[in-house]
Amino acid sequence: MQIEHTKRPNVAVASFSGIEVDLHIGHARQLLIYGPGENGVVSMLGARSTPEPGGGEARWKALAEVLTDCFALLTSGAGPKPIKVLEDQDIDVFITEGNIKGAVDIVFGGGK
Repeated sequence: MQIEHTKRPNVAVASFSGIEVDLHIGHARQLLIYGPGENGVVSMLGARSTPEPGGGEARWKALAEVLTDCFALLTSGAGPKPIKVLEDQDIDVFITEGNIKGAVDIVFGGGK
């Protein structure tokens, strides 16, 4: 099933290695952004810095502002507060590990 998100076409990924979803959202200094390119093929579009650690709920609200064009966040771990704040801003949080390409393909409906 193909997922179509016109207002929020992208997915954010927390990754230390750049190859795997292998980073807890609380430890991420940046997030990789994946989405459809000009040719419609999903690929990495770039990276975005996350708000500085600390600040509690305000940090997660600021992160939601950084991800206004993302419909999902893939991370290896997240606490209940960031999950709730992000999901309240229509950003689904998926706790997963493994290859980024495979995980992104699944979220966009093209994987197994």
